[in-house]
Amino acid sequence: MPRKVYGSYKTEICPYCRSVATVKNKIGIPVCTKHIGTDSLDIKCVCGSWLDGREGKYGFFFVCEKCGPVSFARAMEMKSMMKDKEESEIENSAAHNHKEEADDKKPKEIFITTNDVEYFS
Repeated sequence: MPRKVYGSYKTEICPYCRSVATVKNKIGIPVCTKHIGTDSLDIKCVCGSWLDGREGKYGFFFVCEKCGPVSFARAMEMKSMMKDKEESEIENSAAHNHKEEADDKKPKEIFITTNDVEYFS
């Protein structure tokens, strides 16, 4: 971490593209100039409920119905965790579908007994 110098300021990060945030959008989230028009950040808390964005004395933060206030940085971590979880679920379902397709290609054995009327008449 660099040494603090007089005149150096905290740099905000755009939650959409991870570049330097220079402006705030309609709801108060610090964003880059590309994302000024975006109005919502769909983030779920670890408990499963949606986070509501608010602007306060110390900057932008989120509030969960069950858990209470959540910092902006923590909410961004939750967003990346949920994104990783969704990607892994997609990969698992794709692997499962591929496995089923491989099982379908294998020849299946059918056992015919004398009790099967369809084959013996």
